[in-house]
Amino acid sequence: MSLNQMVIRPARVAKPVPVPASAPAASVRRPSAQAATPPPGTPKVKLSRDKLATFLSSLSTMVRAGVPLYRALDHMAQHAETVDAGLLASSLAEQIGNGRQFSRAAATHPNVFTPLQLGLLRVAENSGNLDDVLERMSNDEQKALRTQRRLTSALVYPAGLLVLCGFGLMLAPPLLLEPQFQLIRDLHVEIPWFTRALMGFSSFMRTPWPWVLLCMAAALVQMCLRPLLAKASVQSKLTERLLHVPKLGVLLRHVLCARFAQSVGMQMSSGVGALQSMHLAGEASGNPYVQEQAERACQAMLRGAPVWRSLQECALFPPLFLAVVQCGEETGDLAKLFGWLSDLHESEVDGALDTVMALVEPFLLAGMGLTVGGLVVATMLPMAKALDSI
Repeated sequence: MSLNQMVIRPARVAKPVPVPASAPAASVRRPSAQAATPPPGTPKVKLSRDKLATFLSSLSTMVRAGVPLYRALDHMAQHAETVDAGLLASSLAEQIGNGRQFSRAAATHPNVFTPLQLGLLRVAENSGNLDDVLERMSNDEQKALRTQRRLTSALVYPAGLLVLCGFGLMLAPPLLLEPQFQLIRDLHVEIPWFTRALMGFSSFMRTPWPWVLLCMAAALVQMCLRPLLAKASVQSKLTERLLHVPKLGVLLRHVLCARFAQSVGMQMSSGVGALQSMHLAGEASGNPYVQEQAERACQAMLRGAPVWRSLQECALFPPLFLAVVQCGEETGDLAKLFGWLSDLHESEVDGALDTVMALVEPFLLAGMGLTVGGLVVATMLPMAKALDSI
């Protein structure tokens, strides 16, 4: 062998392919079509948020204790509290027993696992910390459930008052005040316009037409309004308008920022990159406006901007949010500070809820008082005129 043949030539290094500035954020790796293709006979299940949190927490505990994933899922399938949870565990165990990865098996249940959770499962499979990732996913679901329950419980009281006031206004004149109206007609006195209007409304409510109009309105909402509100562009515009409403916009901004920060922090703590984390957090938010803002931030990061600068191009995040993210980039503890931002905005949600309720409650009580007072005045005023004429 000649000396030239014995010389080890350096390997040719491939030139890096530049990422164009116009590259879409959708170029971030998503679940493949093959991973989302369910095998024949896969049951279609759907778990509520609290049931999914319990499912993930139980699975995390068994995996952390050293139980193999297949055995853990098989055990959960045999002792599931609900039928859907048992079907989900059985389907995952069967696919894993056939050699499919856990993330690919989970991707066959899109009604249960979100793209964010599927991305975390893929990271867990590569890093070997499946128990930690499952625990983070469970804590994330429980945290989102607590926020949802706080909002729901705060809105039940004003919504109940509005419904009660509406039914009272619709049903009180024809059912309770009709004898008084008949007495007013028999008195043959001058009836004020407000009383005449209320008597006409009472007579109208005693006919079948109100129920016909109610059915037509329900059909109109079902055919026109619901498809319109289901459009992503309409939801995005509506969210943008609500963010500028005094007090209510502050509450909505805190809710969206808390959910976004929680999703990003959970992913980065599990080893997902910042670009992938923000992209999946936007998809997991379920809000087209947040998804648009996340895509805009991903576009800025693809152009080379840091995380805080890319978020600055979005109209969603307040200055304090950006300042904390900038500090996290400088200290290298971005995942921890995203978690702190989530806790901060969730605490602000409680204060904003109290403020909104303090503003709404007086208006509701005043509306109920005006309604009852108007009904009393409309029935008593003609009788007072009849007494004056005696």
